[in-house]
Amino acid sequence: MQLQRWEQVQAVLEEAQAAPRDDREAVLAACCGADAELRREVASLLAASENADAFFEDLSERIVDAIEAEESAAWLTSEGGLEGFRVIEKLASGGMGDVYRATDERLRRDVALKVLSESSVDDPKLVARFNREARLLAALNHPSIAAIYGLEVVGDRTVLVLEFVEGPTLAERLKAGRLPVAEAVEIGRQIAAALEAAHDKGIVHRDLKPANVKFTSAGQVKLLDFGISKALRPPESSDATAGKSMSVITETGGRAQVLGTVPYMSPEQLGQGDVGLGSDLWSLGVVLFEALSGQRPFGGAFPIARILERDPDWGLLPADVPKPLIELIQRCLQKDTSRRLRTASEARAILEALGAETTADGDQG
Repeated sequence: MQLQRWEQVQAVLEEAQAAPRDDREAVLAACCGADAELRREVASLLAASENADAFFEDLSERIVDAIEAEESAAWLTSEGGLEGFRVIEKLASGGMGDVYRATDERLRRDVALKVLSESSVDDPKLVARFNREARLLAALNHPSIAAIYGLEVVGDRTVLVLEFVEGPTLAERLKAGRLPVAEAVEIGRQIAAALEAAHDKGIVHRDLKPANVKFTSAGQVKLLDFGISKALRPPESSDATAGKSMSVITETGGRAQVLGTVPYMSPEQLGQGDVGLGSDLWSLGVVLFEALSGQRPFGGAFPIARILERDPDWGLLPADVPKPLIELIQRCLQKDTSRRLRTASEARAILEALGAETTADGDQG
């Protein structure tokens, strides 16, 4: 949150606190008008003020966040910077750069700004990867894939303007424990549909994990972060290679790279073969297993050795998980790619059928 915005929040907060409790809603409506975000911020601070300790702790954290976001995004909003956007807060930081929540003041909508970090602009590989993410996202149009709205260049730094998804991640949901079977099936179906759309365009995500799956307020799944995704190309055309997985186009001229998040990486991402579309299907199996059991199939110490050498403990899956769903996960987690589930469309179709059966069973109950 910018300091100017914080001063606005503080002014409305003081106005509301000075009013009788029964009149505070009217004060918020009058002061905030159509600014729903301002109203939410003030309302949350009012709720926190019910407990003085929690209030001041929350207040201090917000001030620190506002200062840090203001400082780190100063170049974005300075003269000659990114016009038409107001940075609200920093959402995340990673190896390639930072992600900010901002308001597109021309279109009056919130967006996510993904910014290549200052330390990365001199690395040709990272710049190429960042620009490739923009091109790959522009090729995709699916309700379960967070969209790209544009690409801006500020000086020597590139900014991706992305769809902002306000809801929680699947990782945050799983902190409360495993999901009911019907919910896990529906989430898996939407993820599989997103992968199907990407794979149809020859794009492998390579970093499918709960932290990259978010939910809208309506419960729609949004697959995020195509930062290490790759376009694929068919091998040299010949009868011998027909039907085999496509090979990854890398910035290192085809040499293998270990990229991803280890507990969700396929054996081939860890150097055990060519990385193709099946790598995403492995990750889908890992995510489904975790959603249903509340535990990673290859968690704990030495996850790489577990991925390469061991099978999951299938006894961790609850008794209410239907056999066809277990079989789907088992097919996704085949270390031998020739035995693994072949396509995301097949995964989606199986999950759709399971979802229909679950709904029917629930209606009969």
